[in-house]
Amino acid sequence: MLSFLLSNFFQILWRLIFQGPRILKYKLLSNCRQVSGRPRRLHPTLMTGEGQIIFGDRVTMGVYKSPHFWLGYSYLESRNSASCIRIGDNTVLNNGFVAVSAGSSITIGENCVFGTNCIIFDSDFHRVGQNSNQIKTREVIIGDNVFVGSDVKILKGVTIGDHCVIAAGATVTKSFPSNTVVGGNPATGLKYL
Repeated sequence: MLSFLLSNFFQILWRLIFQGPRILKYKLLSNCRQVSGRPRRLHPTLMTGEGQIIFGDRVTMGVYKSPHFWLGYSYLESRNSASCIRIGDNTVLNNGFVAVSAGSSITIGENCVFGTNCIIFDSDFHRVGQNSNQIKTREVIIGDNVFVGSDVKILKGVTIGDHCVIAAGATVTKSFPSNTVVGGNPATGLKYL
């Protein structure tokens, strides 16, 4: 029992000494002024842009016993004043999470879990075609109770229904209904739960 308590004490002390300054550094480097909610930051997170970033209750940024905890950071960018990133209650965003909204919005539901190095974009961030003057954006919506494996990319215009599972390494380019297991590159529905 004493060795267990000492082990936990040293883990907490180690995190305060080494991870605490990193978290503070990225907090100071963040320039997004429209952040609401207070996520639990176990991992450094850089928040930039002119738009909104909205956290629900008990959102956790980073996972201690997971890759990239000590070296990486997460990145949230709400690029312009029309951009918005919303993250629902009780959602866990693992280390290396990236979400960039460039004019539309990214909405993540409640009770979701994301693996390491997940990326969500609501735009291609460039013009398509010589006659195009606008960058096309389309909102991304992820429902409640969605499990997203590591190294998943979710691209513009995608809606993921409630209670879905997205397999590690998937590139999601189209929408899927609730209770679907999704995997592959490009992602396809593998089965229904």
